[in-house]
Amino acid sequence: MKKQRKLALRLGKVKKDQDWTFTSELTKPLLRLLLARIQDASLPATFSEEEQKALHELRTRWFALKKDPVALALRQKGVDMRIGLDIASLALKKQVGTIILVSGDGDFVPAAKLARREGIDFILDPLWQRVADDLFEHVDGMQSGFAKSPDADPAARKPKSP
Repeated sequence: MKKQRKLALRLGKVKKDQDWTFTSELTKPLLRLLLARIQDASLPATFSEEEQKALHELRTRWFALKKDPVALALRQKGVDMRIGLDIASLALKKQVGTIILVSGDGDFVPAAKLARREGIDFILDPLWQRVADDLFEHVDGMQSGFAKSPDADPAARKPKSP
């Protein structure tokens, strides 16, 4: 893509915030159970039958973990700022007549407003993803250059019954 004529590709840096994290689906029940044991001094030193069942269920879920409840905490940094500066520069220098932004991020509202004030047609292609409400107000149109993928629709991912 970097070598395409009249196309600018901006890549950010990926920053590791933390190590591996678990979703609240797994951690919340375990924490609730442990906090209840710590806060209630009247509980005996051993786990009740109900608590043992809950712990057994959590242990089973722990060993059955697939990739979904576990994630590496990564964040992309710097892309919004780079793209926003590019939009501002292109608009203020009158170097383009149309900008097509492939995103739906509300962080681009100031850049979109600036471009439109400078007379640039600002088109949004969110690739069939959610678009921030305030971004809709500041674009001239929305369209996609790609057909909607069945993978983009969560309902389409469900297995069909025979």
